[in-house]
Amino acid sequence: MNIDNNINQFKSLCQQVINSKFILSQQVISQLLKYVVTDEVIYSTVDLCMKNFDYYQEFSSSVIETGDTATFKLPYGNRKIVAMVLCLLYEFDNGKRNMSDFMFRYYPSLSANDSYSLMTKALILPFEKSLCEMVASKNDSIALSIDDPADRPLVSDGAISQVEHILRNINATIQEDQHLSIELKTDYLVLTDGLYHAMESRDLRAIKIIFIGFKHALANYKPCAKKAKDVEACLKLYMLI
Repeated sequence: MNIDNNINQFKSLCQQVINSKFILSQQVISQLLKYVVTDEVIYSTVDLCMKNFDYYQEFSSSVIETGDTATFKLPYGNRKIVAMVLCLLYEFDNGKRNMSDFMFRYYPSLSANDSYSLMTKALILPFEKSLCEMVASKNDSIALSIDDPADRPLVSDGAISQVEHILRNINATIQEDQHLSIELKTDYLVLTDGLYHAMESRDLRAIKIIFIGFKHALANYKPCAKKAKDVEACLKLYMLI
């Protein structure tokens, strides 16, 4: 099946949301949502993402409050990113969640248009990228469930949940470290994200391979050395390494 037209149309609608002015945002968001649920190729992937997705729990985990400030960080993994952003857009569209309150809370700026621009770039760009990767790549085991079925049952939901919690803390520490060089920060984040993706896709071989690099790299990074050992302990507890 040639899916280029489906992806290109989806990308175009995402860009319209990003490039819109705040006052016109409801219209372009509604158009994007309509396309998502009516296009067979896009919807089949979205439907997979929404299965067993606990929106309220994930939303709570995505909110990080520090004093009087709050930030909103998307969860790890293509599947969860797609599901999270789609749920938010639906709430904005049906009025269940006030978009103005949300964007000024988590993406504050001097004007509504600037705040809207920050929010859409933080949400819609990852949403677009994640969904397109899942639709386009037959090798995306999260989207198409083609990873080795012999590996999948070995990685339990409990293991994924516990490791995700630790990796989320590691990711936040790395992101907020102003003393890390860009090169090291990038390397650490690639390994952290890679390990999570391997866990989410239940790819036992990938978990073992990526963890080797993760372990050696984070051992030399003092702010996360203990957390890295916690990840190792958790993986050993579930007999994944």
